[in-house]
Amino acid sequence: MTYPRLLVDIAGEHGVALTDCLAGTGLREEELADPSATIRPSQYEPLARNILRLTENPGLCYEFGMRFRPTAHGFLGYAAMCCSTLGEALDLTVRFFPLRVGEALSLSVDREGPQVVVTLREQGEVGDLRQFLFESLLIGLYLDSVHLVGEAPQRREVEIWLSHDEPSYYHHYKDRLPIELVYGKTRDQIRFPGDYLDRPLLMANPSAAQQAVLFCERELEDYRQREEADWVRQVRRAMVKQEGGYYSLEEVAAVLHLSVRTLKRRLKEHGANYHRILKEARLERAVALLKEGETVQTVAFQLGYQDPANFTRAFRRWTGCSPSDYRQQWLSSMG
Repeated sequence: MTYPRLLVDIAGEHGVALTDCLAGTGLREEELADPSATIRPSQYEPLARNILRLTENPGLCYEFGMRFRPTAHGFLGYAAMCCSTLGEALDLTVRFFPLRVGEALSLSVDREGPQVVVTLREQGEVGDLRQFLFESLLIGLYLDSVHLVGEAPQRREVEIWLSHDEPSYYHHYKDRLPIELVYGKTRDQIRFPGDYLDRPLLMANPSAAQQAVLFCERELEDYRQREEADWVRQVRRAMVKQEGGYYSLEEVAAVLHLSVRTLKRRLKEHGANYHRILKEARLERAVALLKEGETVQTVAFQLGYQDPANFTRAFRRWTGCSPSDYRQQWLSSMG
């Protein structure tokens, strides 16, 4: 759990108490000290917001990025360290990038003439944390590369491009930063000479790299299974109306502060769609209410049906029997 630990350490240096950093994040102090503890990338967001608010210093993005080392990234960092060249390490980072930042951001490595560009893109919506994430991650990725190779390229050979305007806090940090930041560009990138990809790494160990990649693959599979379950649960919670019934797709997107397009895309990424989740939620709720002895009319209303006959037809499609028959069968099975 190195990323949260880095953030709270920086906050502590600015006089912010650990308990204030963790308030409302769902993270516990003992988890920060446990290197085996698992944290979802989405849990970084409330932590980062707390710390930015409490320190009143948006320039913490630079401090956070400058603390990055390959060892901060768990098995992914170890696998990268064991690669033969920087190019292999960057390809590995692209492949397993969701393990460290979730699905909202993506990374790519491409050649543009004599240069290599490492591009960071927003796949989802990161809202008010976009500037913090893009500045800290691009600085951190650059420093990771320097530590892997063991030397930095000439400062004039490398630039970090950022698509937002230069922030007011940049001049306070400019002389402390290890690389030139160029604001107001069309993309968010690290740009460096192409031959840098062929640089051998200090700790190259192909056999160890293969083992570390296997751990990363298992971690990625576990992560996606957890994210799928968590995301579907989040959508199901958001779609329920307190007064009974369910919100529409457009209303759920608004509750989750997403565009409809982004909500559909994220559901598709997890092999789900709104209508299937709605059907499963309605069926689960209907079965629970029928077992509690509620009337068909009451169950229909709770599920958002104005006409109980429409609910009965839907229930028959889902289960092959009417709500009344289902309840009778359940009562009979209970003896």
